[in-house]
Amino acid sequence: MSVYLGNYGFVELRRKSDAGIKASVVNPGDVNTSRKRFSFDFDTGFLNSGDRIQIKTTDGSLLDFVAASGWLVNEKQTAGSWYVYVDELGGIRLYNTLDSALRGDLSTAITLESIASDIPIEVKIENDTPNILTQCTYFELNTNRDVVDTTVLGDEFRSQFSGLISGSGSFRAYWDYVPLYQKNELGENAHYLLQLAIRTEVGS
Repeated sequence: MSVYLGNYGFVELRRKSDAGIKASVVNPGDVNTSRKRFSFDFDTGFLNSGDRIQIKTTDGSLLDFVAASGWLVNEKQTAGSWYVYVDELGGIRLYNTLDSALRGDLSTAITLESIASDIPIEVKIENDTPNILTQCTYFELNTNRDVVDTTVLGDEFRSQFSGLISGSGSFRAYWDYVPLYQKNELGENAHYLLQLAIRTEVGS
């Protein structure tokens, strides 16, 4: 067993996705304007509620299923970035803020419009950069590897096989509840931990 100790530093959380850029198609039947919901084919776990994604067309056409009011310039574009709420069936709603995306409210979702033909798209997760959570004053990380005894009757020496590593850890930290954007600093405040817990509840 190994024990790693430290006295100070920063705790950063990072959204991890191995899927990279996902290419797909939005069909006319994938858009539900009354529920402000659309869908496309993607692997389970590629998107989670709270992700900020960039959607762009691959053929140069406009993202016609997003209403003009959903853009900062009030005009449809070929690419745009929004926060998403993903329901249990893989349906997606678009939002301008992280808090709204975590709640998934219908009233604050971006308005969608019907489309007449397929729109080929590429989707990329944008908020995969590390977010500073807090200043750490002390941390401890324990690792342990189980050992399986493979000795059989008649062996002259004992033989063992190493299993997978497991571990646990803890840290003590200062919590600054003043939002960092009010102090003109980069990063996120401790409220991000609560938001992370909410994302865990909805399938993060």
